[in-house]
Amino acid sequence: MKRFNGVMMFVILFVFSVMTSSCGSVASALSSLLEQCENLSSDELNVDLSDECRDLEGFLADNQDNLTTKTEIMSVREGGGYTDAVLLITDSEGNPVTGLDKTSVTASVSDDSGATYTTLTDYDVYTYEELATREPGSDHMSFASVIDYSGSILDDDLDFVTDSLVYVYQNMPEMYRSEVVKFSTDVQVTQAFTSDTAALISAVQDTSYERGYTSMYDGMYQALQDTAAETATLKLNILFTDGVDNDSTVDYDTVKAYFQAQKIPVCVVGVGFANVTTLREIADDSGCFFIYRQLFTELEGAFESVVSQMEDLYRVRMDPDDLVGMDTLKLTVDNGSGVREVTSAL
Repeated sequence: MKRFNGVMMFVILFVFSVMTSSCGSVASALSSLLEQCENLSSDELNVDLSDECRDLEGFLADNQDNLTTKTEIMSVREGGGYTDAVLLITDSEGNPVTGLDKTSVTASVSDDSGATYTTLTDYDVYTYEELATREPGSDHMSFASVIDYSGSILDDDLDFVTDSLVYVYQNMPEMYRSEVVKFSTDVQVTQAFTSDTAALISAVQDTSYERGYTSMYDGMYQALQDTAAETATLKLNILFTDGVDNDSTVDYDTVKAYFQAQKIPVCVVGVGFANVTTLREIADDSGCFFIYRQLFTELEGAFESVVSQMEDLYRVRMDPDDLVGMDTLKLTVDNGSGVREVTSAL
């Protein structure tokens, strides 16, 4: 059955990747394949197919990243005698806007829900890559890698997943703590939070974890709880999946309420027949980015973008005394190519 699964997924991905110019033909071909397998259960097929994938015209129109010209205050959190706001900003091609500093970012606060603002003078603006050298240490960022390890990912494709996540840990500036969480039928923390890069890479490369169904929300919930216990002012999760949740005991509303209450953005990478609509919703609801790739062979490029986005996030550090009684923060960015404004509740 495993060989049949591999052939099945290969045919579907081949049709999907080479016939995008004729969505009707793709949908027809996929429908024919599904009819042949309609009497097989999802675990026999070992393939997670979302409802969106069955309508490829809609799927193909909806499978775009959400990074284009994005301006987002990902979180505002107090710690260590400071209040840090985290700014995500990209250009029209989805690349990080670089070169910002205090002269190009104005921080203002309001005590009347944004009706009027007072400009702050005591704050600084640095990327997290800059902080790795300006303020050395592993306490600037805590993130969990939440990895889909379900049976729909074929053995050969799993190599691309592993190599891509190893790339993250080999190339991120040394200013973070991280953990590795894998989810399938069950959830396993294969490496608890640490700043030990070798231990994190070892956890990613460990292939002994049993693969089955897709308990994505359970995996997210575990990682979010672990991340919430960290002390860094920037806390986030990186979720990777190729499918759709089909086995969790926790629902999305519970997960959403938790990451919003804890101010933990969930940045998402999807591949293949991932449920694009749901994954973009997770990223948008939490205030982070969504990256999609059709093929597993394209994953390393996707995770290169993840590293670029994370190291080029901006920390806007403010004095908590200046925020007493304030309810809204506004960041105004003017780097000579246009003005952008974004607000966040305090």
